Formats: sequence, structure tokens, C-alpha cells
Amino acid sequence: MTTKEDAYFFDQNNRLLRGKYSVGGNYYIFDFETGAMVVSEYRKIGNTTYYAQSNGVIFDSWRCEKMIDWMLQHERSRSNVRYSMTSRYLNPNLDCSSSVYFALKSAGFISQDHFIGNTETLFKEPILKEIYDFKDVRRGDIFIMGIEGQSMGGYGHTGIFYDKDKVIHCNYRNNGITIDDYRYVLDGKRSNAERYFRIIV
Repeated sequence: MTTKEDAYFFDQNNRLLRGKYSVGGNYYIFDFETGAMVVSEYRKIGNTTYYAQSNGVIFDSWRCEKMIDWMLQHERSRSNVRYSMTSRYLNPNLDCSSSVYFALKSAGFISQDHFIGNTETLFKEPILKEIYDFKDVRRGDIFIMGIEGQSMGGYGHTGIFYDKDKVIHCNYRNNGITIDDYRYVLDGKRSNAERYFRIIV
């Protein structure tokens, strides 16, 4: 299989590909009308909705979207939920890690009776696979700030990538859940104090 610079894909018989195809380990969608690679939009194939990122790479997004939707429902401008490290179990507030845990539950990534942890337990969640380069992060990935073993309390932070350039997170500065440019909290360089994870359920 080869690629051409105009983002059309052709098979070994020089036939234009349409639909969802795996290329080099990543999946892409090609428009059924034009054959052009779909970027930065949702497409439904069968009963599954996919999101094609700006580079065209797609992922099965419905549970990630449900997780992000939970964050949006509790976003500061839409709810009375505020930031608190002492009242963090939706009683009535949240902090950064409890909001991520509740969002994971809402999408079925973890069970409803799963404990609400913190950044230290999040590091160890078996459903999370580490990503070692910022350029590979995508919508629905999780970031954790702080050195593992030392990230409790104000020494750590976590949230979800809203897209490649934005994060949605519960934060002290805005007193609740907000969407911010990733530079608001991240350097965009993976380190022991800035790590990225993908849900692999």
C-alpha cells in the first residue's frame, strides 16, 4: 500500500481506497465520495463513531467522548461543582484526580464501585498505557503532572486531553473544571514530572 501527497490512498491494484483502513499500524478514514482522507471530524461507520484527528489517525471514540462529556457536564460554567481537595467526591465538589476517576466511571472504563483515587493511584491503573512523546497524544488521553511517589496533594495534577492543543481539568486557579490551552499546565515535553497515558480497555 502506498500513499500520495494529496492524501489519497491506493491499494496494490491502484484502486482508490474508501472507508476505514489500517496503514502503518494506524487507522484512517477515507471519504466515500472523494476518497480524501478525513481529518478533524467525526464519521460514523456502521454503529461506531470515530474521530479523525488533525493528522487523520482515528480511534473508536464513543467511550472517550462519554468521559469528556461527563467533564463538560460538570464544567464550571455549566454546574455548581467547584474545586476542593477536601470535598472531592461530588459532595458537592471535585479535585483534579477525583474528576478523572468519576469521568472514567461514567464511560465504563472502570467499575462503578472502583475507589476514587488520586494521582499516585492513577499512575498504577492497569487500564492506562504510557505514551512517551507529546506528539503522540490525542483526544481522550490523560496527563499526570508530578513525580510518581511524590505527587500527592498540591505536588501533582491530572486531566484529560480535550484535543491535541487543549486539556479539560479540574483546577484550583479557575475553581472548577475548565478547558484550557495545554500550555496552561503542561510544557509539552515528556519528563518524570510530566507524563501521558492512553486508555487501553
